[in-house]
Amino acid sequence: MKITYKFIDGESDVSFDLDRNCVLFGPNGSGKTRILKTLVEISDFKLRVDSLPEILSKYNIERLKIDNYNLNSESGIAIINIEKSNHKLTNEFIKRNYFAFKDIQEIFKKIIIYNRDTPFFPTSIFKKQKFRIDNIIEDNRRFKGVDKNREIRLFIQSSKRLLIDVEKNIKLHTIKNDDFAIKNDDFANLLQIIQEAYSVINFIERKYEDYKFADDVMEEKQHNLKVASQKLHDLGIKNNAKYISTELNEINEIIKDVDSTFNKIKMEIGNEYLSIVCKKAFEFESNESFKSKRLITLQKKLVENKRKIDYLNNELSQFGKLELRINSNQLTILKNGNKLSVEALSSGEKRLLTLLLNVSFSTENLLLIDEPEISLSLPVQSKIIFSLKNMASIFDKKLILATHAPYVYESCDKSDFELVRLF
Repeated sequence: MKITYKFIDGESDVSFDLDRNCVLFGPNGSGKTRILKTLVEISDFKLRVDSLPEILSKYNIERLKIDNYNLNSESGIAIINIEKSNHKLTNEFIKRNYFAFKDIQEIFKKIIIYNRDTPFFPTSIFKKQKFRIDNIIEDNRRFKGVDKNREIRLFIQSSKRLLIDVEKNIKLHTIKNDDFAIKNDDFANLLQIIQEAYSVINFIERKYEDYKFADDVMEEKQHNLKVASQKLHDLGIKNNAKYISTELNEINEIIKDVDSTFNKIKMEIGNEYLSIVCKKAFEFESNESFKSKRLITLQKKLVENKRKIDYLNNELSQFGKLELRINSNQLTILKNGNKLSVEALSSGEKRLLTLLLNVSFSTENLLLIDEPEISLSLPVQSKIIFSLKNMASIFDKKLILATHAPYVYESCDKSDFELVRLF
C-alpha cells in the first residue's frame, strides 16, 4: 500500500510503501514528524469522519494519496474530489466577494507604486500576491485546474505575514534610514495603506470562515467524507498505527501496558479456573481434569507473552547489563542483577527500553518512531535498527522511522528499509 504526501510548503511529493519498513531522512523542518502524525491520525477511525479535512489542514497538506485514491485531489481516482465537490461552491464564494479581492489587488498595486524606488522593499512579493489574486478571481483557460480553495488559504496566510513583516520593518528602520530607507514624512501614509490592506484581508478571512461552515457546503462535504471513510477502511487504513515521540516519559506508558497485559491474562485464567471448579463441584465431577479449551488458550497466551520477554532480553544483551523479568504480574528492570527503578535509568536506557518494549508489546502493527536515536550513544544508534527490525519481523510489525542521523540512515540502508530523502 503506497502513500503519497504533498505539502503546501513543499516542492515535491513524498511517497513510500506502508507494507515495508521505511526511513524518512532529512533535516529538522523537512516534514518528517508531520508525515508520521498525519498517518497515525488518519488511521484512527474513532475520530469523527469530518475531522479528515482538519487533519490535512493542520499539517499543511495539499494532497494525500493512498494507492490510486486521493484524499483531497482533483486528479486520479478521488476519494474527496475538490473539483467536483467544492469548485461550484468556492466559485460562488468568490463571486459574492469579488469586490473585496479587487480592492486588495488595488491596494497592493498602490503599495508597489508607492515603494517603487525604496531600496530592499519586497516589491516582488507584493507582485506575487497580486498574481495569486488573479488565480483566485479569474475563470479563464489560463487558470484552469487551479485549486482555488488552496489559493485562498495561501493568499490569506501569506498576505497577513507579509503585512506584519513590512509594518514591523517600517517601524524599526524609519528613523535609522537603512534597509527600507523610508523617509519620516512618508511613514504615516504607508502605514495607513498597510492598515487598509489589513482590513480587507481580515474581511476576506471572516467571510471565508463563514463560507466553510455554511449549511450547503457542510452537507456536501459530509457526504463525500463518508465516502472517504469507507474507502480508507476498505484500503486497510484502520486503528493500527502508533506514534512514538522523542519524549522519555513514554517508557512509563509502555511499562503500564505490559503490566496490564499480564494482569489481564492471569485474571482471565483465574476466572476460567474458578468457573471450572464451580461447575465440576455442582456436577460432582471432582475427579475430572481441570481443563477447558479457553483455559488452554489463555495459558498459551501467557507463555507467548513471557516468550516476548525472552526475545527482548536476548536483544538487550547487546547493549549492556539490562534485563527484564515478570514478577507478580509486574515488569521488573534489573541491571547487573540488581533491581532498578525507572527513575534510576539513564536517558539512553529509557529510550532503548521504550523502543524495544513497544515493538514487542504494542497492539498496533505499524510503529511510527520519531528520531529513534534520541539520547542513544553513537555505537547504540548503529545497532538499534538491526534489533528493531529483527523484533518487528518476529512480532509481525512494520516500522516507519524519521531521523536526521547518518548512522541510523546507513543502518536502515543495510537493513533493507525503503529510503526516503526529504531534501
